[in-house]
Amino acid sequence: MTATLRSSISDTVNTLNKLLLQTHTPEAEARLRKLRRIYFALWEEVIEQEIDHQTSEFSDALEALSQADQALEAARSDMSKVNDAINHATVAAQAVDRIVKLGLDLFA
Repeated sequence: MTATLRSSISDTVNTLNKLLLQTHTPEAEARLRKLRRIYFALWEEVIEQEIDHQTSEFSDALEALSQADQALEAARSDMSKVNDAINHATVAAQAVDRIVKLGLDLFA
């Protein structure tokens, strides 16, 4: 099955939620909650827009989401990797925003 932005965002948010349940520092919790809100906004935009799947931005966003999901999963096993996972998730959100043009830079 071909990956879609919708399913990739959903996968990333699901892993982000699992990490959020394991995180015990207020700063990391706040950053993860903020990212989750941003991902929900991006997900909604992806649903509403017709997106060209043939662009390099689309491929870049899928790859960034995959890397973010892997980093978030790794952080679940090693909490010292939470900041790295947050950074990967932020980069992925920015990659999706380049497609949907929600204005993520206003939120970050």
